[in-house]
Amino acid sequence: MTSSPIHSRNGTALAAAVLLVLVTAGTYLNSLPNKFINYDDPIYVFSNPHVTGGFTWDNIRWAFTSLDHFWHPVTWLSIMLDWQLFGAQPWGHHLVSVLLHTASALMLFEFLRRTTGAVWRSFFAAAFFGVHPLHVESVVWAAERKDVLSGFFFMLTLIAYARFARGFRVQGSGSEGPGAMDEGRELSQTGRGGWTGPTRGVIWYLSSLLFFALGLMSKSMVVTVPVILLLLDFWPLKRVQSPSTYAKASADKKSKVQSAEPTAPEREFRVQSSKFKVQGSSSSPDPRPSTLGPRRSSWSVVGGLFLEKIPFFVLSALMSGLTIVAQNQTGALQTAARLPMVYRVENAVLSYAEYLWQTVWPTRLAVFYSYPKFFPVWLVLGLTVAGCAFTAAVLWWARRRPWLAVGWGWYLITLLPVIGIVQVGSQAHADRYTYLPLIGIFIAVVWEVAELGFQGSGFRVQNLRGVRAEESGSDTPTLRRSHALTLLGVAALCCYIWLTWCQVGYWRDSEKLFGHALQVQPNNEVAHVNMGTALETKAQSLAQASARARDPQERKALSDQAAQLENQAAQHFQDAVQAQPSFAVAHCDLAAAYLRRHRTEPAIYHAQKALDLNYTGAHRILGAAYGEAGNLEKAIYHLRLAVQLAHTTEQLAEAHHNLGYALWQKGLTNEAKAEFQEEKRLQTGPRDH
Repeated sequence: MTSSPIHSRNGTALAAAVLLVLVTAGTYLNSLPNKFINYDDPIYVFSNPHVTGGFTWDNIRWAFTSLDHFWHPVTWLSIMLDWQLFGAQPWGHHLVSVLLHTASALMLFEFLRRTTGAVWRSFFAAAFFGVHPLHVESVVWAAERKDVLSGFFFMLTLIAYARFARGFRVQGSGSEGPGAMDEGRELSQTGRGGWTGPTRGVIWYLSSLLFFALGLMSKSMVVTVPVILLLLDFWPLKRVQSPSTYAKASADKKSKVQSAEPTAPEREFRVQSSKFKVQGSSSSPDPRPSTLGPRRSSWSVVGGLFLEKIPFFVLSALMSGLTIVAQNQTGALQTAARLPMVYRVENAVLSYAEYLWQTVWPTRLAVFYSYPKFFPVWLVLGLTVAGCAFTAAVLWWARRRPWLAVGWGWYLITLLPVIGIVQVGSQAHADRYTYLPLIGIFIAVVWEVAELGFQGSGFRVQNLRGVRAEESGSDTPTLRRSHALTLLGVAALCCYIWLTWCQVGYWRDSEKLFGHALQVQPNNEVAHVNMGTALETKAQSLAQASARARDPQERKALSDQAAQLENQAAQHFQDAVQAQPSFAVAHCDLAAAYLRRHRTEPAIYHAQKALDLNYTGAHRILGAAYGEAGNLEKAIYHLRLAVQLAHTTEQLAEAHHNLGYALWQKGLTNEAKAEFQEEKRLQTGPRDH
């Protein structure tokens, strides 16, 4: 008994989905032994008292009201849940991120398969998303849970929207006026029970809006979703059609439904009739409906689709405003005086090109990329001209090769919030910013390469959505070309899997991660600071071990190792200040290094410098330095501010201790006891990871 083509195709899709899950999850198994790192993980995970405090009403309220850098309550709740389940074990946090990323890759495959009918093209696009080395930072960095979580809801938004769009099309004009919604191919029309067509459409529309809201509450970068949905209306959803073209297509579909009674699985993927139909390329013109329809109705169609997205645009506008307020409140927004607009635009142009190059050749990746000292004018102008020319070309080809226009537009638009025009932070660009934008590049490349492989074929088979489902084997050169391109795609995937596996290994711990970053960019100020911090932490552990050692020789050896590491850490802080004199954190850490050597004068100088650069964390170091210098009034003043402004449990405990000691020296015994008791309470939680 032979299986039908539809059943065979569903089996192929299932096999591709299983393979995608195994490849994506398997590539990131190397991340489970990784530790937390000292860059943002203390603030987001193991040293945040609201996270380590678990699910309490106070912590949940804090998640929805805190504007610390971003407003992302769903991300906070996710990290709280991880801590509730796994505590201070990093592998559990990494496992959840890997599962979210794998689920997103699977949903991307399902979305593309459902909307285009092309199983293996969808597989390759989703697989490149799943295993590309540029996505390592988003997946294995615990503090970047917001990336994979927002990506998860982003995919759910697309799937729900595609289900909504299946049942409703927007016409350019007609009896109900421009932009009217017309019920299209809906399951209830073929006799299936459940909601009616309009009700089902509303449910899917509201679901899409809800998932989008959850995505925004995970990371504000998904604010571009409304524009992406408009692109998807053009292709692959093909909702932009003229009334005449749409009426003809609807009549054809209706007659086919009445002439054949397909089973439920066959309604998902139909191929021109109940059986495959092979058409010669030299026969009648391509029966696929026009993507845009007559020019006279295009603008009214787009207007109707835009009106449909108004709730999405409203949510995007609200989140954009809230994000700017939060960033401005914490001082993360770079002013025009510190970073001129011309400089930002030049960096944006180079970043667009850099991301594309790293997509093709993803080596020498780092956790942080410093701003270059200058931008070659000839390079900026050349890339601008090339980018504009390519954009014009894909728009010119939009009717015949819509995937190029949609993929390129996806890439350009989704990068806009983080391209640096509104600069947040001091990085020139970041790997994590490519998490969603590169999907557009993967779609455009995979579909275009597949088309090149099929060019010259004498026969073709089309599925219901007008996309070639299979190719005949009569054209041997074309078959060889398609096989060669498939092997090339498999080889590229294998290379990316290996590079991703290696890149994940660099995230084993802070020392290895920032040591690699310094190999990539020796004058990397952030890498110097975090490398110094990692060495300081290691030195403190050795000093504690030295204090516990009973053998005098062992005690001396451990003490010497600790002193050597402290010297290396101080040198890294000094290198960071030299690389970027306006880097406040480097000044603060250098001040702390001087203070540990009891050199109060340079400690006060660098701590005050950090404070002048609007780094509030410097109050803790400046207060301790003044206390050691004997200026108790200033010490108490700065340490009280440090208690109010501390970001982590460790910083808060240290501030309470130093404040208590300063109060005790001043004779305020009762107040000092209260500070020491608070320090003891905070120290009962986890500290070292």
